Amino acid sequence: MSIRTALVTGSANGIGRAIALRLAEDGFQAAINDLASQDARLKELQHEIELKGKRCIILPADVSSEDEVAKMMQNTVQMLGGLDSPQTPAYSVSKWAIRGLTQVSAMDLAQHGITVNAYCPGMVRTDMWETIDSNLSTKMGIPKGMAFEKAVESRIASKRAQTPEDISGLVSFLAGKDSDQITGQSLIVDGGMFSWLSNPEWKEFYSSATEIQDYLHQCCGKEKLYDAIKTSHRVDHAEWNDSEGVWSLRIVDEKSGKQFHDYCHFLLDGMGILNNWTWPDIPGLHDFSGPLIHSANWPKDFNYDGLTVAVIGNGATGVQIVPAILPDVKHMVHVVRSPSWIAPPGLVNLSHSNAASILSKIDIDENGNFTATQIKKFKESPEDYSKFVKAIELETNQNFSKFMIKDSNSQAVTRGRIEEYMRNMLNNDEVLCKAFIPDFPLGCRRLTPGVGYLEALQDPKFDIVTDTIKRVVPNGIVTSTGKLLKVDAIICATGFDVSFRPRFPIIGRNGNLQDTWFREVPKAYMSCAVTSMPNYFIFLGPNAPIGHGSYFTITEHIAKYIAGIIIKCQTQGIKSIAPSESAANDYFEHIQEFMPRITWSGNCRSWFKQGKKDAPVVALHPGSRIHFFDMLRDFRGEDWVFTYQASNRGNRFRYLGNGISARELDGSDCTWYLDEPDNLS
Repeated sequence: MSIRTALVTGSANGIGRAIALRLAEDGFQAAINDLASQDARLKELQHEIELKGKRCIILPADVSSEDEVAKMMQNTVQMLGGLDSPQTPAYSVSKWAIRGLTQVSAMDLAQHGITVNAYCPGMVRTDMWETIDSNLSTKMGIPKGMAFEKAVESRIASKRAQTPEDISGLVSFLAGKDSDQITGQSLIVDGGMFSWLSNPEWKEFYSSATEIQDYLHQCCGKEKLYDAIKTSHRVDHAEWNDSEGVWSLRIVDEKSGKQFHDYCHFLLDGMGILNNWTWPDIPGLHDFSGPLIHSANWPKDFNYDGLTVAVIGNGATGVQIVPAILPDVKHMVHVVRSPSWIAPPGLVNLSHSNAASILSKIDIDENGNFTATQIKKFKESPEDYSKFVKAIELETNQNFSKFMIKDSNSQAVTRGRIEEYMRNMLNNDEVLCKAFIPDFPLGCRRLTPGVGYLEALQDPKFDIVTDTIKRVVPNGIVTSTGKLLKVDAIICATGFDVSFRPRFPIIGRNGNLQDTWFREVPKAYMSCAVTSMPNYFIFLGPNAPIGHGSYFTITEHIAKYIAGIIIKCQTQGIKSIAPSESAANDYFEHIQEFMPRITWSGNCRSWFKQGKKDAPVVALHPGSRIHFFDMLRDFRGEDWVFTYQASNRGNRFRYLGNGISARELDGSDCTWYLDEPDNLS
């Protein structure tokens, strides 16, 4: 067409204004739109366009009103003689629907020689962002203007905010002849935002709790999860209603103390395992007159300077507390029940691993912190950051085959290397070596990188006690030999309730899960579902790979598996689903047959076996982390018991509906099979 027409909505300001001006320069006559309240700005824009020698009309309208949009389209055609590029979706549809509509429109209009594309802007510096930034900055407790800048710095690869002109340049290209081979596309112009919240700004190689919490807050903010999270509320009872196909919940508002009832179709248990701390069972423990502290409930105001402190326990927590507070205490008494394998610091281990070549290129200071220069490199090169992450993750994934197989050559080699490290750190002191180097297999208890712990054992103000504790008295600890250890404070690094029993009654078809897992060894199908507990799923349940690597990655795979099951139920009219008794028993039997080959089943007391020495391994998956991920890739329908919604009227295939696939109606690619000939899914 010799005369092209463009209808530009929201053109009084920002992106819309820039696009209208750019298209006028490209030879378009323009119909400019915004709310009636923007009339003055629209007239200013009209004047600028007419100065370029192009015709321009003003069409005030609210694009959320279908009637006003229809009238605006009609007026454009009547006054300008046509509308070359149809832009008909109502503004109220979701952004994703616009992408689908773009594809469908491109297919429908191709016969007329019309191309249809969508531009998807990211963070553009316009007047609208001033209001958004003000609200965000207030919520985040930072100065006005910083929320926008912080988002630009952390999420946009180009490290600058976009301008309306960045967007108008793309629109000019799409409306011009150079883009005639591009149609049905949604072009994202966001400066390089990540599809998932990768974080190249970690300050420490081993991140602190505070930094991890900040990262989780970022995730919640980006994915808009805060509105779906209820804090200060506690579920204290859940019971399955078979006739309704729902879980009835009793919930306590912990601020007001009031109870109320709610329900859900699927109950997802994310209570976890290593978080319900318990006091050790020691007579007289609470008769102690000084500070009595559990490591998992550490008071922020606890001042141990100049005190004689007893630390009970040398598990993963105890070996970190000892060197951390030793410099400030007057004297320390360390009560140890059994030895632990102490690994070299993680960076030392990795320097001898397959990740060494990549790690050697990373700038990390002597305290294990990434340098500012390195963080800048990670931010500027997502590809390099990804390579680094994958190298560390790969090393973690290989740990199982390296030293978890009992009596294997790799177990012997790794054990020998760590024993040599411990002997060197203990200066080959035979008394200390005998007391602190275990005789059980490496990995039987959690392998702990206790930086500074072995050195602390040799400090002059440090006493080691291997006798058992008989009782606690007001001024100290009495050992099994009758010796009184006078101390000012006691720190219990003695762990958690690892029974897997829920903290409140969860009542399924055959009773309370608390009672079942008290009577029997806890067992769960693939770690995340329980027989006779319909529509109930667990994160990090019995025999999950919680000792195999990052919890984030593990829970992500479990979440995908559970989500797939829920989608199946929602789309196929399934009312309830639970693993069959026979499938769960077979899975449990496999675990018990497999575990004797693994070091976790060795002759030591560990929380893997619920704090016992000779008991089934309940806490860990029978295999590697990758093995677990692969196991969850396929849903084994034959292992599950289903009931169907009444609307199915006795036919499980009622969900097949009208014979048309949803992909035929939602704009999806209906020839995907030509692009994925080798895909078996």
